Amino acid sequence: MFTVAYDSPMFLMSKHGNMMLMHRGYTYHLKYTRNEKSTWRCSRHCSYKCRATICTVDNVVCRMKNMHNH
Repeated sequence: MFTVAYDSPMFLMSKHGNMMLMHRGYTYHLKYTRNEKSTWRCSRHCSYKCRATICTVDNVVCRMKNMHNH
C-alpha cells in the first residue's frame, strides 16, 4: 500500500509543464529559486488574491508565510 504523509510536500507538473507543489491540500506555483532555496506562491494568488507562500530548501518545507484566504 502506498501512503503519502499529509504534511510532506508533493511535487507535480502543471498541464503547461511548470513545477507545482502540493502541501496540506493547497497547490503552489514556483515563484523563484536562489541557490537551493525555492519560494512558492499559492496557485490562487491571482483569482483570490491569496498571499500564502512556502519556502523550501532541498525540497523540504522550511517556512510558511501568510494564511490562505479561500
